[in-house]
Amino acid sequence: MQKIIIDTPSMYGDHHVTEVRRLLFQLPGVAAVYASSCFGVVEIDYDATLVTPEKLHQVLQEAGYTQRLNVPVEPGKAAYLQPESTPFRHTTMYQQLGRSVGFAQESRTDTQAGWPCPGFGVVARTEAEDDGHG
Repeated sequence: MQKIIIDTPSMYGDHHVTEVRRLLFQLPGVAAVYASSCFGVVEIDYDATLVTPEKLHQVLQEAGYTQRLNVPVEPGKAAYLQPESTPFRHTTMYQQLGRSVGFAQESRTDTQAGWPCPGFGVVARTEAEDDGHG
């Protein structure tokens, strides 16, 4: 039995851990998968006669877990003070409350790159919803 540790920076939630485990356990020779969304790593015990380290990397890469997420970062100053950029988040602060009261963020869901959640896409409508029963 061999052991490999693979960095998975896009595995940032427990639902990703479930998907990574599902993907890896589909491969012949994978005996154990220890995945941590907290640390962004996967430790895999595998039989080298049945699966290669390259195949393990390939499966995780194709699912989008080995790449760094390309997400915008809030710049720290109000969007109207940055005419040269397109703000991605609109936050309102009220002095009398002393805190933020909400925000809105637009997300593209038409491509994997626009949806920063590997392994998951847009939820499809079910027949029950289409019939008015959902």
